[in-house]
Amino acid sequence: MLRLDRVYGLENEYQVTTRSKQYPHEVESYSRFRHALNTGRLYTDVGPLLEYATPVCASVEEAVVYDIAGEYIALDALNFAMQRENEKRRSADPQSELDEVLHFSKRANDVRDRLHLACGIHDNYLTRRWLNPALPQVSGPLALQNVTRNIYVGGGRYDSKQRAWVPSQKAPSITDFMSIHTTHIKPVVNLRDEPLADPERYRRFHNTYGDATISPWATRLKLGATSVILYMLEAGEDLSDLSLDEKSWYEANTIAGSDPTLKRPIRLANGKTIRPLDAQMEFAMRGKAFSKRHPLPLELIRIIDVWLEAGADAEQDPQKLERKSDWVAKRKVADSKRAKDPWKDEVNQMRTIDLEYTNVGPVHGTDMATGTGFFLRDRGYFDWSPSKEAIEHAIHFPPERTTAHMLGKFLRVIAEADRRLPGKPWPAWVGWGYIDVKIGETWRHFSQSNPRKTNYPGLEEVIAGIEDGSIPKPKYSERPFSWE
Repeated sequence: MLRLDRVYGLENEYQVTTRSKQYPHEVESYSRFRHALNTGRLYTDVGPLLEYATPVCASVEEAVVYDIAGEYIALDALNFAMQRENEKRRSADPQSELDEVLHFSKRANDVRDRLHLACGIHDNYLTRRWLNPALPQVSGPLALQNVTRNIYVGGGRYDSKQRAWVPSQKAPSITDFMSIHTTHIKPVVNLRDEPLADPERYRRFHNTYGDATISPWATRLKLGATSVILYMLEAGEDLSDLSLDEKSWYEANTIAGSDPTLKRPIRLANGKTIRPLDAQMEFAMRGKAFSKRHPLPLELIRIIDVWLEAGADAEQDPQKLERKSDWVAKRKVADSKRAKDPWKDEVNQMRTIDLEYTNVGPVHGTDMATGTGFFLRDRGYFDWSPSKEAIEHAIHFPPERTTAHMLGKFLRVIAEADRRLPGKPWPAWVGWGYIDVKIGETWRHFSQSNPRKTNYPGLEEVIAGIEDGSIPKPKYSERPFSWE
């Protein structure tokens, strides 16, 4: 069986809090036109949350870079939105008080632990159609992976009851073992069947269990380790002895997400117990053995080695992960500040540190500084940090080995046509895997059902015609430019 060339994508919801407590809706309309050129999406989904979805990426490395690019894109859009909102306020009343952003955070949990405000942090993987996460032999290992991977890739939160930093932000808000839902119901394993590709050949594992990661090392391991397990399951590997089920998931999720020592055992579906660290080591060792029998992408073989090294480090001392895992780095920052200036109100001080770590900032016109986590990453503190040049490229240009490549060319050429011919945007309707564009009085449909293809059949000629002016811009349309 030929190896599936997987594609990846990440979605992050950012928490936005303003002084007026009103969400700046100018963000969405602005992002549609200015920030589509890398083919990522920026939009408002549920509540006061700004969401960014990366383009379709051909590798883990690419997804990590485009996820970081999304932070800059989201921040730029928020700055623009706040400027527009304040211009409207001053236009209506020159004496009105200007609004400002108080918090703009990349995190999975609300800093006050209000569970209903947990953000969506999703990692996505193209898989073969037959890999159905509703089947016990698939859902069980994926559930154990999700619950235990937090010891490496958890965003971390301060647990006021234990008075300690614990690995997982998201764990307390998880409500169910399996579900198709993502908002009010938050499952360990998501069952949404929306492949965004040929539904007869592909499935998308839409993984909604996860924390926001600022450390590039953590994001890489999150994607890479989960991808290795998916490859094993696609090949028919029996991982049933490393599984959770409806009866065992809740206790396992609670223990693994809240144990700072990484030593408390959890109970598996078969009744046996295992430490989360040992579960991760077992997955990694089986992945290593699998890679010797089956061809895996080189980057995943390297990630397996790093996965094993991280387990050895964590076994000796979890603090050895401080340049890798956000939750350990966050604890290091807190311990350093506490040593310099002991606090009277430790709980609130720790929450402040937690919030400061995840602030994306700075936002124009406010005093909000760049968050500690981003400050550390920008200075190369974390392992596997991408170059500034790679991030800058990802802000402005799409990936080159997926459907994002041709989509990016199309968006760029109609953006240039709009600059040459001001007025309404060129009428187009863009989704994951298809493009509708108005040519004259006719709407033309172009699609590509394989995300690893870089072309949309027939679209190249249309792009060339728009570029050289042989296809004129339509004068009017009832369907302006929009995403799906």
